[in-house]
Amino acid sequence: MRSMVAAILCLAFVGLTGNSTGLAAQQKTPPTGSASTGPTSPAKAPTGSDQFAEESQAKAHCPSDTVVWVNLSSKIYHFHGTKDYGNTKSGAYVCEKDATSQGFRAAKNEKHP
Repeated sequence: MRSMVAAILCLAFVGLTGNSTGLAAQQKTPPTGSASTGPTSPAKAPTGSDQFAEESQAKAHCPSDTVVWVNLSSKIYHFHGTKDYGNTKSGAYVCEKDATSQGFRAAKNEKHP
């Protein structure tokens, strides 16, 4: 009898936690119209004419130059393949020549690809 009651309680508990997980997952989905944050969608929009929100736009703008990720707050740029490339709070994709002409500098701990 005890094992039967224990089994019923376990099943009830599993059922309750399964439903709450589903509800929590539904609540975590972003509301419609919100921008995602990631390498292709920076939190702060690019401010200059040679700054792009998408890497593909920068590559199209300067196909023969290296595309870098510029941190607009620190004025430091990062190369593709590094941890900060596309991952700072405010930034944009820029051609390296444009970045240096706008007063940005390369990160000291990164090597040019």
